[in-house]
Amino acid sequence: MLEYDDVLNMQRKRIYGQRDRIMLKFDILDDVDDMLLTEISRQIPVLLESEMGPAMLTYLESIFPEMPSDVVDYPSFPAQVLVDE
Repeated sequence: MLEYDDVLNMQRKRIYGQRDRIMLKFDILDDVDDMLLTEISRQIPVLLESEMGPAMLTYLESIFPEMPSDVVDYPSFPAQVLVDE
């Protein structure tokens, strides 16, 4: 039980620390970007090796909004993943 309690305390401290950091910040966009990039970086290699990889990349392509070429000049996220691989 003591080990379980230690794990809960560590999780609680981490969550409260993140909450406090968010509550004190005016703009959390950088934090959200970092979390998304971290998660995507972990999931994409797994996705590409699975049977559902191509279907998921097609789905991602369909849900990401098109950006006008005068605003950005880079491929969509799924296209960039394929180029990088």
